[in-house]
Amino acid sequence: MMMYTRIALLFLLPCVLLFGLLNCTPNDALHRGECPSTSKTTLLVDLYHSRKQNHEAYRLTKGNYNYQGVFGYARVMDHLIRNDIQVDSLREKPLTDVCMMKYDAVFINLLHEDRPNFSDDELQQLQSYVQQGGGLFVIADHTNVYRHAERLNPLLKPMGIEVLFSTAADTPPSFAIGGNGWIKVFSFETHPVTEALQMISLQTGGAFKTDFGVAKSSKSSFADYWDESDWSGFYGDWKHNGNVALEPKGPLSVVAANTWGQGRVVVAGDQNMFGDAWVHVGDNFSLFMNAITWVTKREKETPHLRDIPFPGLKIGVDMNHSKDAPGQTGPDGFYSFYAHLNRDRDVQARAIRQFDKKDDVLWLLSPQNTFSSSQRDTIRTYLKDGNTVILSFSSDRLTAATIQLLHSIAPDFRWETAQKTYTLDTKADREALLKLRPARIRAALPLSSELLTDAQKLSLGAAGMELDLPSSKSPTLLDIRSDWGKPFIQASYEKQTFDIARRKAVEKGELIIFVQDGFWRSPTLKAKAVEAPGALGQKAVKLLYHLLDYLKSKHKQ
Repeated sequence: MMMYTRIALLFLLPCVLLFGLLNCTPNDALHRGECPSTSKTTLLVDLYHSRKQNHEAYRLTKGNYNYQGVFGYARVMDHLIRNDIQVDSLREKPLTDVCMMKYDAVFINLLHEDRPNFSDDELQQLQSYVQQGGGLFVIADHTNVYRHAERLNPLLKPMGIEVLFSTAADTPPSFAIGGNGWIKVFSFETHPVTEALQMISLQTGGAFKTDFGVAKSSKSSFADYWDESDWSGFYGDWKHNGNVALEPKGPLSVVAANTWGQGRVVVAGDQNMFGDAWVHVGDNFSLFMNAITWVTKREKETPHLRDIPFPGLKIGVDMNHSKDAPGQTGPDGFYSFYAHLNRDRDVQARAIRQFDKKDDVLWLLSPQNTFSSSQRDTIRTYLKDGNTVILSFSSDRLTAATIQLLHSIAPDFRWETAQKTYTLDTKADREALLKLRPARIRAALPLSSELLTDAQKLSLGAAGMELDLPSSKSPTLLDIRSDWGKPFIQASYEKQTFDIARRKAVEKGELIIFVQDGFWRSPTLKAKAVEAPGALGQKAVKLLYHLLDYLKSKHKQ
């Protein structure tokens, strides 16, 4: 759960037709008490006790900035349904009134005070269900937000898992993406739930008191205590107070998995980590699929759910060399940009830490850390295999990592500005690029591109960090040109043409180079995925969607 939002919504209708939901009618057979009659794996989703971010009513879509929609569970449930899992939602009756015992697993999303609490009979039946072989997958969160922990603990404590009234906090940049709450987790016990995981990320989540932790935060982490008497918010002070009894130090269990009786239970410590906007960060998606396959006892089936490809355009957005830019909300961040990629339902944009060659498009965002020789070879392999590589940066703040990569994959690239040409030919030439400072044009300039029809011509200024400086309130584009490859996106001003992006066929693939990208950074698109961009940002978003359409046309499935 994210630090800046405390929203409680009560759904009064049995089903709401919003944002391309998967199933907009209650399951009548389920609500009549009938048992599932199918050979498929069956999952019962409890929407009686929890409606937040549910897959029927919410999904991340273009133009939807509602918190519940941005972090809806549509993508993970879409994947289950596409791959022969029957997902039934219980909306109008308690668990004791339906045929729960015949389902392979029950999924309980984050509980909240707007919905009924578990009755004693429901708690007893859920525990009996697990002991007799059923699967249970539960989503918890930080502290006692929405009063979920006090409702969950009577269910989970007999199973050896207790939700703490605290937030799992850690230190950036090694173990957190931004602040102390958006943590990165690298430590995993050997278990089917953690298979193939290298990093997962929570967006302000919680921790557990348990002997069955399978994913754990770093040694530098701590459980930030929330004072129950403080009702101004469900957060602590983001500092360790020195009392390890009150605020235990890491490693902290943020995912737990236990075999209890004949059944299996998994509890994850954050709701947003599986929401549409964050589920493809690191290995969050794989964790969700691992949990589902394990609690339903199908973890030995092949192909594994986590390995089944997405049916649309697959984009890998590099995290490792951009200092986690897809999750950064500061002036140089691309968090909203990354969320916009996944607003297109035909796109799966993963924020990746390694080049696993599973994507149609590899996007290298403003590289800050240098690439190894083997990594540069892998990038060239993407092109040899017929894929698209996009390298985007701002030419007025080139880094050594960007220059190194350009020299490797586009050694003939050149810039022209103020009647001077810059190349990558010699070491001195490359060092000179670090001081390149093209003039800024403070105007909203019309664009020309094969992406745009005459009716779609946009006027756009590339607003980077300059927007935050008092001396420059207007958006800017850079006075920069190149003769490399073909023009892809250009801007014109006073009979002059400036480049935004160039493209070139390389091997069997295509290399696209954006020489300016400020219009996709936080100052233009907003820092938070739940904030609608302003007029300029809306044009930048439209340009991005046109680019996605172009990429989809090149990589038709």
